[in-house]
Amino acid sequence: MKPKTVYLFILLSMLLGIANLSAQTQSELSIHGFGGWVYGLTDGNHYIGSTNEGSYDQSSFSLNINALVSQHFSVHSQVEWIQGEEIDEVELDFSFAQWKFSEFLEFRLGRVKHPFGIFAETFDVGTVRPFYKLAQGYYGSTGIVAESYQGIGLTGMHFFENDWGLRYDVYGGEIQFTTMNPAELLRESDDSNFLQVEEESEVHNMVGIRLTLYAPLSGLDFGISVYSGSEETEETEETEETEETFDHFAYSFFVDYSTDGWALRGEYGYLDQGRKHKAETFYLEGTHNFSEHWQAAIRYDWLDSELIHTENVNLSAAHSLSEHKDLAMGLNYWFNTNYVLKLSYHIVSGNHFAQPDDVADAVKNGTLDTSTKGVMVGGQFSF
Repeated sequence: MKPKTVYLFILLSMLLGIANLSAQTQSELSIHGFGGWVYGLTDGNHYIGSTNEGSYDQSSFSLNINALVSQHFSVHSQVEWIQGEEIDEVELDFSFAQWKFSEFLEFRLGRVKHPFGIFAETFDVGTVRPFYKLAQGYYGSTGIVAESYQGIGLTGMHFFENDWGLRYDVYGGEIQFTTMNPAELLRESDDSNFLQVEEESEVHNMVGIRLTLYAPLSGLDFGISVYSGSEETEETEETEETEETFDHFAYSFFVDYSTDGWALRGEYGYLDQGRKHKAETFYLEGTHNFSEHWQAAIRYDWLDSELIHTENVNLSAAHSLSEHKDLAMGLNYWFNTNYVLKLSYHIVSGNHFAQPDDVADAVKNGTLDTSTKGVMVGGQFSF
């Protein structure tokens, strides 16, 4: 049975099982969906699914199922279908159970949404953000943010008499990342097949916390996210590596302010991935709704990544592969809050995310273009 068929069978079983549970226990069942499609064209390098020939292949859909089984007990799950130029997969975003003791104390267990920053818990919901793609320096394959973790967590919210509010999330377990280090392609090796641009990482014994403050000023909230754990390298004959354990530590600060017609948000993130690499990133994003349907948006996204293990690496050539800057300008038309058409123009500097088909060959021949311009047009919906 093909993997996609397996996931579809699991999803249908979940639907039937939860529906049956709902009928037996008189629970409240809610089903939501998030999806979209986008066309991307660049003037050379590939960038977040956009190509110099134009790519029509980017589409996705997520199905979210929630069951309020009782006053205290609920179940939450989400499956996502992704179609792209080089990807075609179905994955389980999260699936967890939650017990509510009070508004200030809720217990979670399973594959839980990662409480980090502003958008980590709504990765797939395009109708809560102005651009089709999230800021790549912070939310891309950098090892800072994941969609979910596997383990347990506590969350809750409380508003004080002075109108300040506090939401907290404390969690622990294991978290998985896809980390992109394109500068690894420039490492001299007897067998370049073992040089990985994208690497799957697992952070064990992870503990984290997010604190969000809601100010008396309506529409303003800000906070901090921190987590830490340990990674292990795999011992392989090909790379002659020995097994080693090292720390994985990340934190961020975030602020989000919105008022009638205007919104401004920003996030700063830092990653120390032990002996592998370090990364520092931030983005600033602003929007203005100048009519009932039309919205203008602008965003500046910045990332600086640093290889720690630099033996046999041409650092001068790796410089642009460790950097990313993206000035994005967007114009959106909202039919309503659940359906939006998006147009954005991107001016990108650096090659951490914007790359040709063969990066190593372009560096060797001196043809690596460090500047990329691209346009994306598509739409996103939710229900």
